[in-house]
Amino acid sequence: MLLSIAALIENRYRTDDAFRDTQKSLSFCALYNAVSALAHSLHDAPPVIGLLARNSVDWVIADLAVCAAGKTLVPLPSFFSSEQISHITEEADIGLFLCDDVHQDRLKPLVKPLGRQIRLLTATAPEPSPDLAPKHGAQRIIYTSGTTGHPKGVVLGEAQLNYTMSALAEAISATAQDRYLSVLPFALLLEELCGVHVPLMVGGTCIIDCEAAEAVAAGQVSAIQEAVETMQPSVMVLVPELLRAWCASLLMNSEKAADSLRLVAVGGAKTPPDIIALAETLGIPAFEGYGLSECGSVVALNLPNAMRPGTVGRPLPGLDVKIIDGEITVAGPNIMAGYLGREAHEGRWATGDLGALDEAGYLIVHGRKDSVLVNGFGRNVSPEWVEAMLVSDFRVARAVLTHGDKGAFCALIIPTVLGTSFSDRDSYSDNLSLLRDLCEKAPDYAKPSDFICLTPAQAEAEGLFTASGRPRRHQIHEFIQRRNEEKSIEPDPIL
Repeated sequence: MLLSIAALIENRYRTDDAFRDTQKSLSFCALYNAVSALAHSLHDAPPVIGLLARNSVDWVIADLAVCAAGKTLVPLPSFFSSEQISHITEEADIGLFLCDDVHQDRLKPLVKPLGRQIRLLTATAPEPSPDLAPKHGAQRIIYTSGTTGHPKGVVLGEAQLNYTMSALAEAISATAQDRYLSVLPFALLLEELCGVHVPLMVGGTCIIDCEAAEAVAAGQVSAIQEAVETMQPSVMVLVPELLRAWCASLLMNSEKAADSLRLVAVGGAKTPPDIIALAETLGIPAFEGYGLSECGSVVALNLPNAMRPGTVGRPLPGLDVKIIDGEITVAGPNIMAGYLGREAHEGRWATGDLGALDEAGYLIVHGRKDSVLVNGFGRNVSPEWVEAMLVSDFRVARAVLTHGDKGAFCALIIPTVLGTSFSDRDSYSDNLSLLRDLCEKAPDYAKPSDFICLTPAQAEAEGLFTASGRPRRHQIHEFIQRRNEEKSIEPDPIL
């Protein structure tokens, strides 16, 4: 049984709020009844159930009920393409979809031919039902966007999930007094664990506000600050892009973050150390961590009493992290059972990330092993290292370093609303000088000698990033090479 469900059973008579969204709230008692009712209704449901919906109290009910019913849950990120969702449906053999009315039409083409079912989450109601009797053996399949259209399914069982939520709760000293503010999609494993299972396990409260992150993506950088001021949370998880937007909002308005905050974990991509330091001056207790779905979403995390800038913190207790031939490897109770449809995995997991452990045991992540660049003089560079320096400037939303012309490096720049000058070709030299200055801590051979600026729409049209924002480095490299070839054959102007 998941520890979070065991805690729900223990707290089933509490009448204070367990979860709240913008539409409604549920006490522990009402949540228990709703989960029990849905779990009983899923008794004869197909063994694999997909969940596609916006963050909400109903999403939480569905997550817990599927687990309690002993079924396999497949959370479906709403930012996945229809092709990706179709691929997942076939590979995981999803027989029932739980969804909200916003996503119902997306699933209809997958249902009619093969008799799959769709059930709306709004049809669930927290009415009295038989006592919750959780079944064992529940698992979930986590799909990450990856760099191709056909992501792999990471299979995690109760043992991996229970270890991670317990280790996280202990590491961040989670208590029943915590108020967690959720702004990231629950379909992301880290957000699901931190926003649903850890608060429930310790008897705390989760406030769901997915509109805040959507508003930031639409250019309203003040949305995170407004949500924090309103909800007064103690704990959050953010991606670096949202942390940067929050810092920018505070700077522009000469504000500080709410005193209620005690920990803001940041992960999903490399976070510039300058941004972590800036966040601290603005009252945001930001702590960078590192993990991947294959390792239960968390491997290491900086903490208030164990923080070292430039690292992602010490590994969680019980994990054995070793650097083998420069690669980060992990052994412990969080390692996945394997990829769906492939051989079961046993033993140590090679992450594919390059890194090191310092003398005090703090983990340093250099970048992906398969993304290392080699310049014309044979020197190796992890692009993530340079990219983190570039995005430390609020004018740069995304930066990707790749091979350019004549053995030098080129930076693909996606500017924020503050960086529109990057698209001005008359200011090319000044902007290139600025970008190189941002990389002052890097040697000259690692700095970009050229850059190209694209709008988010142009980058999307070229398919240069995944749905979750990760760079498709091979496509970006080919795009830059095509651009250089087109420049080299441009006819001379007629005098």
